[in-house]
Amino acid sequence: MLFLFGTPVLAQSFEGAISFQIQSEQQNGELKLLLSPKGIRAEFKGNPAFTMLMTRDGTSTVELNPKTKTYREVDLQDQRQLAASAGKLEKFEVEKLGEDMMLNVACHHFKLKSPKRTIEIWTAKSLVDSTVLARVADVGALIGISPNAIDAMQKANLNGFPLKVIVTEAAGIARIEAKRIVRKSLKSALFEVPKSYQVVE
Repeated sequence: MLFLFGTPVLAQSFEGAISFQIQSEQQNGELKLLLSPKGIRAEFKGNPAFTMLMTRDGTSTVELNPKTKTYREVDLQDQRQLAASAGKLEKFEVEKLGEDMMLNVACHHFKLKSPKRTIEIWTAKSLVDSTVLARVADVGALIGISPNAIDAMQKANLNGFPLKVIVTEAAGIARIEAKRIVRKSLKSALFEVPKSYQVVE
């Protein structure tokens, strides 16, 4: 199930790309997140493919269609309300599993358990701040991360950005795992709609 879903000291210093592999019954492909103080860009190569541009403060989100050179503005309000409403029906128990290293980054390792599913998560403790997690969760780039899952993480002091998520439920197993983290300076144009693109409703 997809939801179009740190420590502050390093939040402003990290700039670069995190590449993920996604495997589920519904989707398989590669996700690249470009993170910068300039904004957030999510590129998914799979079926269906998508590219989303987000401001860090959440005031603007657009979806690009490179094939037609068009873009549309995304209203996330209804989606947020639906996710929040659905989240109230699912309560998680937290099982802490200690700490692990992923891609040379220290992570919290834990499970969130509800009657419907178990979500095993590795969250980077010092990569990006919670604002980035909220924006990425809004546009559905992470498997299984719902608003109430984020609340459960925060209440258990397990804040961080997920580098690996395994969701086990009746429909099967889905996973997303970071394969590469690259720190680099990103051009502002990556977070802007190209001038040649036309807006569509």
